[in-house]
Amino acid sequence: MVAANYHRDPRFDVTDQEFDIINVAKLRSLRERVDWEIEEQRSRLLDQLYPLIDEWRRRRRLPNLREIFRAREINWLLAEDLRKNKQSARFVQVLYLEGYRDEPDLEEATGKPLLQDVTPVHVGDRLGLAEELMMVFRMYPARSNYVDEQGYSHFHVFCTWASVSRFREFLELGQDPNEPVPATGDTPLHLTIQASDYLSERKIRALLRAGADPNLANEEGLTPLHCLCRSRKFIKDDSARRFFELCDEANRPVQVDAVDNQGWTPLRYAVATLLPDNVDALLNRGATMSGFVFPTEFYSGVNHPPDVEFTSPECRDLYRAGGVLAIVERLESAGYELSRDDAMTIMRFFYDYGLFDVASEDNYERSWYSDDEWAERAKKIAVRDDDDPSQLSLYDLTRSSPKEAAILLSYKDYFDLAVSDRILIHSNSIHGDLSIDTENCRTLRTCAVHLAEKLSRGFFESWALDPFMRLIRDRLPILCCEMVLGNLRNVDLYNICSASNL
Repeated sequence: MVAANYHRDPRFDVTDQEFDIINVAKLRSLRERVDWEIEEQRSRLLDQLYPLIDEWRRRRRLPNLREIFRAREINWLLAEDLRKNKQSARFVQVLYLEGYRDEPDLEEATGKPLLQDVTPVHVGDRLGLAEELMMVFRMYPARSNYVDEQGYSHFHVFCTWASVSRFREFLELGQDPNEPVPATGDTPLHLTIQASDYLSERKIRALLRAGADPNLANEEGLTPLHCLCRSRKFIKDDSARRFFELCDEANRPVQVDAVDNQGWTPLRYAVATLLPDNVDALLNRGATMSGFVFPTEFYSGVNHPPDVEFTSPECRDLYRAGGVLAIVERLESAGYELSRDDAMTIMRFFYDYGLFDVASEDNYERSWYSDDEWAERAKKIAVRDDDDPSQLSLYDLTRSSPKEAAILLSYKDYFDLAVSDRILIHSNSIHGDLSIDTENCRTLRTCAVHLAEKLSRGFFESWALDPFMRLIRDRLPILCCEMVLGNLRNVDLYNICSASNL
C-alpha cells in the first residue's frame, strides 16, 4: 500500500518526492548556466521555467525557490514575467497561489537587507497592472521596501495603489511619511492625492498622524493642496474642505496661498479647473484676493467629460457653463472685480466648448422641447437636491425665461444639477441591460446646451452692452440697446464683444 505522501502520477509514474528531487536538480542546473548580467540569458531561463511552472501548478508542488535563487533573481524573474505576459504572467500567478513571501538578500559585511532593486512591484506599477499588483503586493511585506534606480520605493507605489492596512504597515515600521521621490520631489501626500479618483481620507489621515507635512513642495513648486485643486478627478466632492479638516485633526496648518514655480496659487488652479466647491473652501480658509490673477485660459481638465459614476456625460456642457459662472459669482462676493479681459476669457471658453444654443426652432435640436415623453420625464427631475415637493422641476426650468430663472436659481444650482445623478436616474438614458438610449442621450445633450444658454444670458448681456454702444457710436439710447441685445443669442453677443476688441 502506497502512503498518501508517496502518491504516484499515472502519467509519469513518478512520486511527489521523486518529482521534487528531479525538479530541484533541474532548476539548479538551469540557474548555474545563467550569467545574470546578460539579459538575454535571464530571459531564456524564464522561458525554460514555464513548462516547469505548468507542472508545479498541476501537482501543486512548488519547490522552495529561495534554496535555489537569490531574492534579486526571483525579483527579476517575476518582473520579467510581468513585462512579457502582463495579465497572463504565469510565474507571478503560481508564486502568489503558493504563498511566496520575499526575504531580501543580506549584505555580507553588515547583515543589512539589500533593497536597491527593480521588482515586480515597480514594473506592475509602471504597466498599470492593477490585478497583478494586488497579487504581487502580497509577496512583498513592508520590510521589503525595495527602491528602484530612480529612488522610487515600494512605499511610494503603495501610496498610489495599496489598501490602507498594507499602507499602515510601512508607517508602523518607521517609514518616513515625507520621503520624496527624488526625480519629482513628490511626497507620499502628493502621490496619494494624485493617484485616486476620490480623496483617500484614511491614507491621508494616517500620513498626517505619522508626521507628514502638507506644505512640502515638489520640484514644480506644487504642494499637495495645489495638486488637489488642479485635479481633473475631483468633480463632485468637496475635496479641499475635507483636506483642510484632516489637517486640522492632525494639527497641521496648511499654507493656503502657497505659490508654485509658475506663480500659481491653489485658488488659481481651482478656478482654472472649474472646481467651485474647492474655490469656496479656499476662500473660507482665508485665501487672499490681493494679487489674484484670473486665468487667461481654463485648465485642460475641463475638456475631460465628467465620469458617468458622478454624472451623465451629456450634461458636461451644463457642468462647464454652471461651473465657470458659479466661480465668478463666488470670486465677486469675495471682492474680486472681473475685468473685461476676464469676461472675454469666459466668453471664449463658451465659444471653444460649444456652449451656445444655436439651434433653430424647426430643426431636430429643438424638437425635444415639445416632446411629450421628455416633458413627463423632466417633470420628475428636481433641479435642487432638497425635499421641497413644490420645488422647481427641470421641465419648469426649461419653460422659464432667463430672467425668471436668474431669480429662482444661482449659477451653483446649475452646476450642482449637472454633477448630480438626478438627470441620469430619471431620464432613462440607460436601460436595465446597461445599453445606451442614444436618442435620449442626444436629447439630454441639447437640453444641457439650452440650459447653458439660459443661465449665462445675464452675463453675456451685461458685458455686451458697452461694446454694442461703441460699435453703433452711441446712436441709440441705452434702453433701445438693451431691447436689441435682448433679441439676440449669446453667440451674437459674443461676436459683438469680440468685434469691439478688434
